[in-house]
Amino acid sequence: MTWTLTDQQAHLTTRKLSAVFDLCNPKQGWQTIVFGQETLRELKPVQVTAHPPVSQETIIESYIRGDDLVTTYAQLPERTVRPQLHFRDLAASLEDSCAGVEMVVAVQTSLLDSDPTFSLVTEVNSKEVYGLKHDEDWDAVDTGSEREIAAELFTGGFVFRLADCDVSYAELVFPADFQGARLTGGEAARLSYQIFPEFLEKGVIRKGRIWSVLLPQQGDLEAVKSIYQQMQIAPPPLTV
Repeated sequence: MTWTLTDQQAHLTTRKLSAVFDLCNPKQGWQTIVFGQETLRELKPVQVTAHPPVSQETIIESYIRGDDLVTTYAQLPERTVRPQLHFRDLAASLEDSCAGVEMVVAVQTSLLDSDPTFSLVTEVNSKEVYGLKHDEDWDAVDTGSEREIAAELFTGGFVFRLADCDVSYAELVFPADFQGARLTGGEAARLSYQIFPEFLEKGVIRKGRIWSVLLPQQGDLEAVKSIYQQMQIAPPPLTV
C-alpha cells in the first residue's frame, strides 16, 4: 500500500521512500522523510501555501485512488479559489535508485474575480545547489548569498546535494508553471517561488505540477536532466 490516511495525516510508504504530509497544514511540506537507510531531517520540501495564507486549511474530502492521494479544500471566505492537492508516487517513472512524488496543485473558483496564487518553499541543508538552464547546462548557485533565478535563463529544474549524506534532492517545476524563483543561503538553502500569478476565470481549472525526487549524488545531474525531460512529456494525473 503506497498511501495510508490517519487523522488527516498522509503516510507515503514505498520500497525506497517513506514520508508524512499533514493535509490540514500543507505549508509544512513533507516531513519525517526516509530515503533508503537515510533519515533526511534537514530536508523540508514543497511547503505549499495558497493566498492569502490561513492558520489551517478546511478539507472537503480526501481519498486514496490506487497510487494517488487527492485532497480538496474549501473555498474559504478569506480566499477566492478552491484548492486541490493531488499526490502520485513516481516509482513507475523513475530508475530503481530513485524515488519521488508528483504534486499537482489545482485551483478553480466560483467568483468572477480571483487570485489563484500559490507560494512554494523548499529548505535544504545543502552543500551544493544547481539550476538547470535552457541550454541544458547546470549552473552552480552560490548558497551563501541571495539570487534571483530568472525564467528567461533557467528552467524549473533544481538539484540540492545534501550536506550530511550522499543523497541529492531534485525539485522540478513543469515548464509552463515556472515563473522564476529566489534562492537564499544561510544555514539552509531556501528555494521560493510562486505559481498561478495570473487572474483565474470562473469555471476554469488551472493545474501546476511539481516533481520531488531523491537519488544518489553520484551521477545526479545527468540523471535529473533525463528525469526533467521525461516530466515534460508525462501525462498529468486526472483530478476532479
